[in-house]
Amino acid sequence: MPPVKQAKIKIELYNSDTMTLEQLAEVEVLVEKYGKDEFGGFYDPKSGKIYLNAAKLDGTQSQVSGILANELTHYVDHKKEKPFNQQRQDLSTEQQQNLKDQLKSYGVFDSMSEEDRNKFTEVLSKQNFDQGNKNAAQVSNPEPAYFGKRPLGNTPGMALSKIDDKLNTEIAHEQLFFEDKEGENLGFLPKKNKNSPSVDTPSLLNKYIKTDPGYDDAIMRQAVQNVPIKKYHLIGNNCQDWADDVRKEYKKLLKKAENKKP
Repeated sequence: MPPVKQAKIKIELYNSDTMTLEQLAEVEVLVEKYGKDEFGGFYDPKSGKIYLNAAKLDGTQSQVSGILANELTHYVDHKKEKPFNQQRQDLSTEQQQNLKDQLKSYGVFDSMSEEDRNKFTEVLSKQNFDQGNKNAAQVSNPEPAYFGKRPLGNTPGMALSKIDDKLNTEIAHEQLFFEDKEGENLGFLPKKNKNSPSVDTPSLLNKYIKTDPGYDDAIMRQAVQNVPIKKYHLIGNNCQDWADDVRKEYKKLLKKAENKKP
């Protein structure tokens, strides 16, 4: 896994109490649906931002630090190309609680007076969250579809390079992973099915690294349906060529969808 380099982490505030009903529309996270008013915060891998919900903040150090610990876990997972699943979600929740316990062990207690809490709430109420609300509302799936790669067969590793990636000649298998309710994976595996994309062998899934994230699941599913399976050729029509064709179709569908927006 690549190391996480020093980086400036973007944090943006939104306020679910001042969002419109349209902006509060539900998003899906690991088959469960949530309104943006139910989040204390969330990480958006597409923009690389951590969003904090001002409506849920009470001004205490443990609460804000805990939410950040939770979402920073997702940030690090994304940078280290770890796929999002229930295990990673449980870990982020555990990290949030661990930080609260650690602060308590250091003697940091949430001893804000009622007056200070009211002042904190009053200051937030005077802020303009229009831009933050707009940006947070555009996040339709905090953990969107992505492409991943794994070694071929029993080979010990992969041979990846920018040139081979462009030519689709990398020594690796490429597969598409969905993070919506169905949560399946699909790729061009001619030994399994010559006529349609196939799911990979379960025992091989832990060998994948996330290489190309940030795709809308619904649009990507339509792109897969629109791309026909052609006869397999090691050079010219392999799993990487199929993935490229799906990406090209996705971009066409995304452009159409954006043009339809008022």
